[in-house]
Amino acid sequence: MRRDQPNPPSRWGWVSPPRAFVWVALLFGLPLAFITAPFQAPDEPQHFLRAYQIAEGGLLPVRRGEHGGAELPLSLIQVPHRFAYLRFHPDEKTSLAQIRAAMQVPLDPDRRQFIPFVTAIYSPVAYVPQAIAIAIGRQLALDPLGLMYLARCFNLLAWILLGYLALRITPACHRALLLLLLMPMSLFQAASMSADATTNGLAVLFAAMVMRMAILQKADKEPSRTDREGEAPAEPERIARERSPLGRSLALPSWVAITAISAALTLTKFAYLPLAASVLLIPSTRFGSRTKYLASLTAFFAANMAVILLWAPQTRGLNAVVNDDPRVSPPGQIEYLRTHPSAVITVAAHSIAGEGWSMVRSCVGWLGSMDARMNGTFIIAYLIALFLACWSERSAPAPIPLSRWISVTLIPGAFAIGAIGLLNYVFWTRVGLAHVEGLQGRYLLPIAPGIVYLVWALTRRLPGPPWSFLSQRKVDAIGTGITVLGSGYAIILVYFRYYVR
Repeated sequence: MRRDQPNPPSRWGWVSPPRAFVWVALLFGLPLAFITAPFQAPDEPQHFLRAYQIAEGGLLPVRRGEHGGAELPLSLIQVPHRFAYLRFHPDEKTSLAQIRAAMQVPLDPDRRQFIPFVTAIYSPVAYVPQAIAIAIGRQLALDPLGLMYLARCFNLLAWILLGYLALRITPACHRALLLLLLMPMSLFQAASMSADATTNGLAVLFAAMVMRMAILQKADKEPSRTDREGEAPAEPERIARERSPLGRSLALPSWVAITAISAALTLTKFAYLPLAASVLLIPSTRFGSRTKYLASLTAFFAANMAVILLWAPQTRGLNAVVNDDPRVSPPGQIEYLRTHPSAVITVAAHSIAGEGWSMVRSCVGWLGSMDARMNGTFIIAYLIALFLACWSERSAPAPIPLSRWISVTLIPGAFAIGAIGLLNYVFWTRVGLAHVEGLQGRYLLPIAPGIVYLVWALTRRLPGPPWSFLSQRKVDAIGTGITVLGSGYAIILVYFRYYVR
């Protein structure tokens, strides 16, 4: 779509991507936080324990041999256990009566014991919203289930804030990022206690900040066509050039901000460290001189490595195995890879061939404990809509060579996926198996923003989309409608999964 048209009437403002994101996320995310049966998001019982520990001030894991954990109230494992029968059993259901009965179990904070949990290896950064909610809930004397619901709501609100900021500062791909943020799996994760909500929000915000610094170089120096004709800049150029200081110049506060966001993302999960390489998209001319450019990059990557070096020793040696299968052995798997180095390639190939499409599908809409699966036709349609959303925005300049864009996006993304696959192979997969077990599409969500921007850059080489005759806000309305349909489908699917026999 052309962005050099006059601004549309304000009555369409409610479908602008930033505003639409907030009201759709609230309208559907809050019900999803309460409709999803207790502790049914991936690893949610483990996230609950870690968030509670942090809420009590326990930032570091407590060690008991090779296990990390904390001294916590016993009720924190007793209540989740009441709903453990639901996980991975799609035919099992719960009821409001069972949930009300679980809410009668008091927290009883003085009745404690050491509880091991694998999420002890995660830094506190990923649990800030949940920990704040639990700290408030403890002051209100809430029961464990009440703490869970409150933490889900705080997690959702924090994710909405990160997503809103990303949509406000991004110079392009507003509709595509809207669809990505409100993709059913993304919304479901945000409406849970999962640490992935913070990771996903930071990832999209970081990607938006990089794009703002990278592709606004020309827009900062040259007036737009609308400026030359004496009209008000159209969306998103007006947002890009007026609303955010990040788009005007690459000042020190801007670089400090993007460095902090990147370091926080790395600290949530080390596997996403390669995504920091996307700052190489920012032209060196944005820094004033080559010396400043090299110094800024050095400080940026040093900060990312520093957070790893500070946190990794705190969790060194802790058992991160989450699979109860006795055939899973990290030392045994590492020894197998050492003696069979070709397995790195063959296992990756078999995993991509066997699980690649499943990962894509589960990235879009396999909810609950990966057992509430959306229709395959809907998933394909949603992916097509994402592509069309990238194609529909053609305003912001893209001075970056396409070859550089591809290499800086795809290679780090491949390394991040490889790191995730390696961790799953070591800590989840049976020794010597020919493919990786436990791969889930939700791991792709932090990588997806970079891919979306790359697709946008590629579609700029295509002719204008056939719907160019539509106004910008009408296209925004179509994009918003797609997110409403997807979010509504998610709520219906989750409700039938857990409550309808």
